[in-house]
Amino acid sequence: MLIVMLLMLVVLVLLLVLISGRNQEVPVVLTLFCLIPLAITPGLLFMSIFFFDDPNAGWGAYAAFFAVNSYPFLILAAMFWSFRLYRQGRHGWAWVPPAVFHGVNLCFLVWLFVN
Repeated sequence: MLIVMLLMLVVLVLLLVLISGRNQEVPVVLTLFCLIPLAITPGLLFMSIFFFDDPNAGWGAYAAFFAVNSYPFLILAAMFWSFRLYRQGRHGWAWVPPAVFHGVNLCFLVWLFVN
């Protein structure tokens, strides 16, 4: 299951890079920069399965599971927002939404390896 999710993610990245390369509206570098935070998604999916280990876990486990697994949708929304900013001529601001997710991923990885 995890390998299938990872392969689907790779296919999605390649399709988005090819589409953006054909349109020439948004540079490929910006597309890749926006999609790099998706690399942490399979690990989050695997870790979120363990929310249900406690037999007494109620609705909180389900809420946490859906909140953690909705993270890729936030990344994709930020990617489309970044593309919109780039098309409006705000080239500098187009790098800010994906940079926020890079910061979140770095904080998560630091927390993961420090604890």
